[in-house]
Amino acid sequence: MELSLVKIIRYGFSCDKYVQSLSIYVLDGLS
Repeated sequence: MELSLVKIIRYGFSCDKYVQSLSIYVLDGLS
């Protein structure tokens, strides 16, 4: 149970990072 929770947290964190860098890339391309 704890292991899957850690996986979800890690996945959410990396997904957050991906979205963040993606939005920065898009904003950079728009300006």
